[in-house]
Amino acid sequence: MESTQPKDLVQALHSAGIDPLDRSIVEEIVARGPECLPLLLDVLNSEVDDAVIARALALIGEIGDAAALPSLFQFFAGEEEDDAVTECAEWAGRRISHRFPAETLSTMTDLAGDADMPLLSDICKTLAAMPRVPGRAETLLSIAKRLESLEDEYDEALLAVTLVITAMFIDGPRGELVATVRNKVEPHLDSQSHKDIKSVEEELLNDPHDPDQAEEIDVYTLVCEGFEEEPTGPYVREEPKVGRNDPCWCGSGKKFKKCHGQ
Repeated sequence: MESTQPKDLVQALHSAGIDPLDRSIVEEIVARGPECLPLLLDVLNSEVDDAVIARALALIGEIGDAAALPSLFQFFAGEEEDDAVTECAEWAGRRISHRFPAETLSTMTDLAGDADMPLLSDICKTLAAMPRVPGRAETLLSIAKRLESLEDEYDEALLAVTLVITAMFIDGPRGELVATVRNKVEPHLDSQSHKDIKSVEEELLNDPHDPDQAEEIDVYTLVCEGFEEEPTGPYVREEPKVGRNDPCWCGSGKKFKKCHGQ
């Protein structure tokens, strides 16, 4: 395997299809991470089957580079998405954030500066899953500044509730950070927001979140095992991350927020 070129290692992902992948291939890709990472990122921008996308995402997470987070976020779950691609994308995001927390926080802070609401949600999701490291609260409070720049009231309410819930995961459902964030975002919360916050609060009181809990799945489980079903074609997100005021992806002619965005 030592003489195998990086392009041939990544090509093995394509060749495997839905079948199991030899562990030695994965070990070699991880060992030669800096050489293979650009090729894996190229896979994410190619029209390939979802099995290849899923494996590439997991390998990117294991190689670990906070600069790859923007590429991972586009594959995070939207409403009711639950498949191998989103599982590997979110696993990769958590893996990078646990191994490189300082770099992850810096990257997310930079991204949040001009991110749209779907991306802000993905950033908060990753932030909520991070271990107890310095800088999480400061990053969340910096994201809160975006409330004043959002033009849509629905987006404002969505970001406000997302910030409060993220604070709950970071500092506990009734922690000091939650009180601070709620004070900042209160003008943007509507009646539904308060119900959503209360529901999550009750869930976390009954089942506290442990941000330092170790990942239960390793990269070999995600990448080496086969897939249950034959991919139907190139990966296509079933519910695209469109803006709240964009035309809905279903073709109804309504704005997304008035259609499937509800």
